[in-house]
Amino acid sequence: MPVHSRFLAWLLLPLLALGSCVALADPVEGAAQALHLLDYLGADYPATVADGKVVDTVKYQQQVDNLAALQGLVVALPQRAGRDALEQAVTQLKSSVAGRQDAAQVTRQARQLSARLALAYEVSQAPAITPDPARGAPLYAQHCSVCHGDSGAGDGPAGIGLEPPPSNLRDTARLDRLSLYDLYNATGLGIAGTDMPAFADQLDDRQRWDIATYIASFSAQPVAQPAKTFNLADLARQTPAEIQAAEGPDATATFRAQRAQPPQVQRGPAQLLDYTSVTLDKSLAAYKAGDREQAYDLSVAAYLEGFELVESSLDNVDANVRKDTEKSLMAYRQSLQDSMPLPQVAQKLEAAKGKLKESADLLGSDGLSLSLSYHFEPNHPRDGVTLRVPAPLLLSLPAERLEWLVPGLLESKCIALVRNLPKAVRKNFVPVPDFIKAALQRITFGEGSLPQALGRELLRMTGVRVSDEAWAEAAQQLEGHLKMNLEIVDGGGKFLGEGRDLAELTARFAEASQAALAVPQTAKSQQPVQAKAFAAVAQKTQQNIAGLSMTVYPALVEEGGAVKEGRFSTQAEAEYQHRRALQRLLLQQLAEPAKFLRNKLPGQTELALLHRELGRIDALIEDILLASLDSCVLEGEAELPRDGAGLLSLAERKRADWTEHAERLAKLTLEILKLWHGLQKRFKGKIDLSQAVALNDIKAQLSKLVYPGFVRETPAVWLKELPRYLKAIEMRLEKLPAQVQKDRVWSIELAGLWAQYQARADKHAQEGKRDPELALYRWWMEEYRVSLFAQQLGTKMPVSDKRLSKQWSQVES
Repeated sequence: MPVHSRFLAWLLLPLLALGSCVALADPVEGAAQALHLLDYLGADYPATVADGKVVDTVKYQQQVDNLAALQGLVVALPQRAGRDALEQAVTQLKSSVAGRQDAAQVTRQARQLSARLALAYEVSQAPAITPDPARGAPLYAQHCSVCHGDSGAGDGPAGIGLEPPPSNLRDTARLDRLSLYDLYNATGLGIAGTDMPAFADQLDDRQRWDIATYIASFSAQPVAQPAKTFNLADLARQTPAEIQAAEGPDATATFRAQRAQPPQVQRGPAQLLDYTSVTLDKSLAAYKAGDREQAYDLSVAAYLEGFELVESSLDNVDANVRKDTEKSLMAYRQSLQDSMPLPQVAQKLEAAKGKLKESADLLGSDGLSLSLSYHFEPNHPRDGVTLRVPAPLLLSLPAERLEWLVPGLLESKCIALVRNLPKAVRKNFVPVPDFIKAALQRITFGEGSLPQALGRELLRMTGVRVSDEAWAEAAQQLEGHLKMNLEIVDGGGKFLGEGRDLAELTARFAEASQAALAVPQTAKSQQPVQAKAFAAVAQKTQQNIAGLSMTVYPALVEEGGAVKEGRFSTQAEAEYQHRRALQRLLLQQLAEPAKFLRNKLPGQTELALLHRELGRIDALIEDILLASLDSCVLEGEAELPRDGAGLLSLAERKRADWTEHAERLAKLTLEILKLWHGLQKRFKGKIDLSQAVALNDIKAQLSKLVYPGFVRETPAVWLKELPRYLKAIEMRLEKLPAQVQKDRVWSIELAGLWAQYQARADKHAQEGKRDPELALYRWWMEEYRVSLFAQQLGTKMPVSDKRLSKQWSQVES
């Protein structure tokens, strides 16, 4: 079954409000074929004519035939503004070829006609994501090398005897007259009059762009010092020959190298709009220089490869701004066509750039451009819409936004959701398609939860409320193509895996996510951070990941007793790791008092005996020192230090109180270990089997309260409550013989609560989340235990099963 795959810009707006997607519509039939013919006319005509004479009769006749086919394609295109001008331009091009005009003139005419055709029929000539020749190499080997040869010289075994023979893809002169888009188009559409087949039904858009860059590498050489960095749209649309004529040999060598290995750059809203503005400035410069055709071509590129790609997102924010901006760009293009005086043209441009700035302000500067593809093949794993996501971005994807899919599939999804509801509910919304159409007219795409938005409208129309549980069950029954498929890639864009469950994917690729955020490996980055001399660590920064510029959060990280700089995808995880690393650096900075405390902390002999089952006394002392530094120095600070000087200043200001904090914590630890050790003795010897459920619950509770590292891991506010929790266990054991049955019921309830907590905690750990509400819930469970088994000890706050349930509702999913 044929696969129709396109890549679209999906814009992740500030505060993670994802913009709407452009429609999944096919381009006007025939426009791409017409562009294809024009591109190859511009590339192949120069070799057929010299000094007004035909030098290759066969190939010249091919150009004449192609022009006849081109004329037929243009005439068959739907009527649009400018089509008559296109027909006239084709006639003029035919006349030039018939008159054996200069190759440069014919090539220029063909390229200008291509630009006008692409604008009139809205054909984008650039990829939505950066192509990669490394991905293209195996695809070339599989589909192309059999004819074109492994090295592209046209000497593949299947090419022997073909007439005309396969193209020599190492012919620099010819490749210089072809753009990446030309190569991409040829791969998809084939080449008429040759044995070159069309691969559009075997290769999707991204694969064809990848092959195009790999083919471009045959005629490119690495450049040690690039003359400039070309925009991806220019790399795709322009040819080396055009760059040679406009900018000279150095820029041409750079252009060849970069189109063979396009720089991985962000193409979010800010970048696309900036490209539009810069290209419009180039257009005006060309107009000033008297090159009015070039000025118009650049104005077309500014729209097609820039502003057009953010139109759908602007519609989602402010459709009027989008319309006004589009009108201003059209007015500027019209001024060029009308050959207005330069001051008036410049005035039109300033008006357009003002509207572009307004658009940029609305979309913000932190947008990320993600790519969507659409695959139509029922029962195929990728059937439907696939969103390509770098692993570190998984944590930032709002699950609610993914529910909406894309506008083109929204109605089908909503109909399926309602039809999956229980019959007793579903019967209120018949006929379902009519209710859905009416509801969608009042719903704003992408705003909030789809089931909730749909439910509100159905409630308004019928008075029938659909429960959250019913919607959840209906969503579970949806066919795969009505759920967003997520393709996960690593930091370099390499495919890792895919699926339709965001939570499962986030957990599965948590390690890959963190690996992609690793600080670039340098000699300096490998050196441990020193307490007194570390440079400022930024609060956040931009990092290029799989071609996207993503906001990441640098922080100091403690690894095996040393401190290094790391990066995280969430601010909460960065702050947690940074605080722990500062504890370690403070221990370095206050080395002298630390040495004294290691030897003089009270109760060390007894601590060593009681802690023996948990580990070495040295590790316990280290934890006491680190935890006391946190409570003494870091606790209560509005902002924690992010450079060595700031940490030194803070340490000097608070160091006088450290001994008191450390000694107090050592005494608390000793009290906890004494109580814990006493409870451990209660489990020795024979036990009453009727009490087994309760005893197992108590053992599990103890293992989660006192364990290797508990002094540092337990938040200080709750660590001081541990003696009360342990005393509550003692009281429970004393009451147990008289209330075995009641205790068993409570034990089962508590086991369920803990399992619920542990599952969510494990999920959050894999996802790098730090939810204070979940942490609070964990300690409320301990308070709930006190309320059940030792009420006379009192609780820190009022607590009950209902209050626990309410607190759980506050926990992040």
